[in-house]
Amino acid sequence: MINLIKNGQWHTLEDITNKAKLPKPKTNKILEFLANYNFINLDNEHKKAKVTPSLTEFLKENQTS
Repeated sequence: MINLIKNGQWHTLEDITNKAKLPKPKTNKILEFLANYNFINLDNEHKKAKVTPSLTEFLKENQTS
């Protein structure tokens, strides 16, 4: 799921659901879990999500590992 949105840009929940090829309720549960642990920012009002800056930095640092 994180690989789908790791570029740090906002992605619509519909787009994430389609790319993940998962049912919408399952996608929402995964995104809520990731948001609860501050891996992503979840904007329920505008129905979009993106990775947090700290996770983006972590992914960049560990990309070569």
